[in-house]
Amino acid sequence: MKNKIFLTSMLAVMVACPVFAETVYHVDEGNTSADCVLDDDLTDAIPPRETGTYTLTAQWEAETCTITLDANGGTDGTQTQLWTKYGDTYESDPHGAFVQNTYTLANLMTTAGANAITGTARPTGPSANTSYNMGTIPTDPSTNSQYSVTTVQNQTRNLAFDGFTQTSASNSTKYIDDAGIITSDGDSAANIADCPAPAPTWYAQWKCFTRALPSTSLTGYDITWHKGSVSGTQATGSDCITTDETLYAKYTPKKYTITYNCGTGGSFKNNISPAFHDAVAHEDEATYDSGYNFRSATDTCEKSGYTPNWSCVQAGTSTAAETNTGSYWKNDYNVECTATWDGVINLEWSTPGQTIAPTSCIYNTVDGISVPTPVDRTGYTFKGWTVTSYSNQ
Repeated sequence: MKNKIFLTSMLAVMVACPVFAETVYHVDEGNTSADCVLDDDLTDAIPPRETGTYTLTAQWEAETCTITLDANGGTDGTQTQLWTKYGDTYESDPHGAFVQNTYTLANLMTTAGANAITGTARPTGPSANTSYNMGTIPTDPSTNSQYSVTTVQNQTRNLAFDGFTQTSASNSTKYIDDAGIITSDGDSAANIADCPAPAPTWYAQWKCFTRALPSTSLTGYDITWHKGSVSGTQATGSDCITTDETLYAKYTPKKYTITYNCGTGGSFKNNISPAFHDAVAHEDEATYDSGYNFRSATDTCEKSGYTPNWSCVQAGTSTAAETNTGSYWKNDYNVECTATWDGVINLEWSTPGQTIAPTSCIYNTVDGISVPTPVDRTGYTFKGWTVTSYSNQ
C-alpha cells in the first residue's frame, strides 16, 4: 500500500510525497511529488518501515530588528535601543516596540504609557551656554574714568527632553513624545512587514529655553543686549535658545528734556516755539546757566525791561532740580524751568543837606525795591522816601 506525506504551509498544501515503509524520503521544498526527499530533522518524526499518511505544516517565526535611539547631540540614557518584531498580522505574537528583546507583553511599549522611557532611561540634553560681553563701558567725562557696572555672570543650561522623532530634524514625525510614551506614529513605524536595512534609528529632540536678560543698569544709559555684536539683532526675553550664544552690551545715553516756561509776561524769543525744550544726554557737555539752562536765558525768553530768574524742578513734581552739576549732565530725570522777571529801575536820591549819587537797583515783583537808608541828619528822624518824579525813558 502506498503512503503519502502532505506538506502544508498555513493555507495550502505545498507538496505531497509518497512514502514506502522500506524507504525514508526527505522533503526539499520546491521538489515535485515525483522527486521528494525528506529533511533530516524529520527522520525521527517519520521513522522508516511505518505506514500511514503524514501532513506537514510550515512553522514561521517573525523577523526581529533593533531600533537605535540616537541622543542627537545629548548624552545617552540607559535605554539606547528598542526591539521590534516584524511579521504579518496573522501572527499570535504582539507587534510593536519592546523595551527588552524578550518580546513579551510586559515589555511592549504602548500609547497607553506602558514601559514609557522615563528617568535615567532618557538621554540627557546638550548644554546651551549664554555668555555676556560687557563691551566698552562708557567713560565718565567729568573724571575721564569708566563708570562702574556690575559684571553679568554667564548662564549654562541643559535642554529638556522632547521625545524621539523619525529623523534628526526637529520638525519630523514624532515617534516617542516628551513623556517617553510611544505615539501612534511610532507604534505604526515599529509594525512594518520586513526588517529594513539598515535597521531604523530614532532621534532625540530637545526643547529650547527662554533666558531672562540681565537686569544690570547704569544711571543715564539704556543697556540693551545684542546677538553676535553690538550691531547685531537685539536679544529679547522671549528668545528660544538651543545652542551656545554670546550677547554684547550696547550703551545708549538716555535723553532727558529741559522744558522752558517763560512765566508771566514773558515770551519766547526769535520765533522759538512755545513747546521749545532742550534734549540732553547723560554724556553731553554744555555750559550751564543756573545749572540746567543749556540755552542762554536771554536766547530763550524775553520781557521788555526785565531779566529772567529761573526756577527749575524735576518734571511733574515740586522737587527742586539739582543745580551746579558742572559741565556734564548727571541726573536721570526731566527738568522744567520757569522764569520770573526782575525789572531794572534807575533811582536818584535827594535828601536835604545830603547828596547820594544816582544809582540803580533791581525791582523784584515779589520783594519790591530795596533802597538805601540815608545817613543820620542832626536833629531829624528819617521817615522814608517819596517819589517826586518818574520817567520811563
